[in-house]
Amino acid sequence: MTENDHYSIKQITYQEALDCWHVAENTAVFNHPDFLARISHNVIWYLGYRKDVPIILWPVCFDAQNKASLPPHTFHVGPVWLNNDIRNAVYRWFYDYLSLAQLFIETFKNNYGGFHADLPFGVLDVRPFQQYNIEHPKQTPVDIQVRYTSRIQGLLSLTDDGIYDLMKRDRRKKIRQQEARALFAAASDWSEDELLTFYAEFLTMKQMPGMEHRLAYFKNILELTKQFESDILFFRETATSQAGACYIILYSRGVANGIYALFSDSFRRGAYSPWVMFQLLKAVRNKGYDIFDFNGGNHANLAHDKHSYGAIAFPYFRVSLKA
Repeated sequence: MTENDHYSIKQITYQEALDCWHVAENTAVFNHPDFLARISHNVIWYLGYRKDVPIILWPVCFDAQNKASLPPHTFHVGPVWLNNDIRNAVYRWFYDYLSLAQLFIETFKNNYGGFHADLPFGVLDVRPFQQYNIEHPKQTPVDIQVRYTSRIQGLLSLTDDGIYDLMKRDRRKKIRQQEARALFAAASDWSEDELLTFYAEFLTMKQMPGMEHRLAYFKNILELTKQFESDILFFRETATSQAGACYIILYSRGVANGIYALFSDSFRRGAYSPWVMFQLLKAVRNKGYDIFDFNGGNHANLAHDKHSYGAIAFPYFRVSLKA
């Protein structure tokens, strides 16, 4: 245990972390203990207290080389605040945050040589990390990066026409073309082996390195779709029954999270993504979810594509301290 005045942090068990996660604020599927246990080589959970009141839950994830790092293809893996009465007083919240952040930084620096974390969605206050840099001018500073995700909100209030109208004109044109030609259709007869083959073909088409590692990660995501509320939207070419596109979604805390978007070369050349996105957004709404998060939007070209469907950019912060 690490202590400082009225504040302390200690390691906790998986079950304790799971119990905390369920009463925490600003949690996401990516920082769920079961999600992290599946995709990380190891996870150590810490809980920060003010006296005996738990305040902040923070996971530290390790890769196969046993190095503390953020797992690939994840977002908001870092501290989350427990929902308690102290959280409601702004002055108390900030002092708790400031005090515990210093303890977490020193602990992770001493134990692991540093840390990497995303602040949860909606927490835009990075002053505790800035203050650490001010108070330690001769030491390696905490790196603070602003990052972005893209979200479509208000789906439950939209009709099919309303979702359609969110999109840029050329996207709507592509939807009309696909609906008139019916070159692709939704399918439910896929198998996991077919998904793995389709993903391998996608990686080859995109010339992405590290296929073995990427396939292993993809298998873990498929296992997680069995544990979490999820959708695997699969589409075939109507003429050949060949796989054309696939979208994997995980649901948590009122948000539908886009995890994977896969497509064939013929699907890409025909530019039918707008039609699939139209089907996806309707499916998310029909499932009772108001928000779809693309979980990304930092690269200009990719961000432009997401905005063309009506997505809005939201900032979040990544903080890290390297040895």
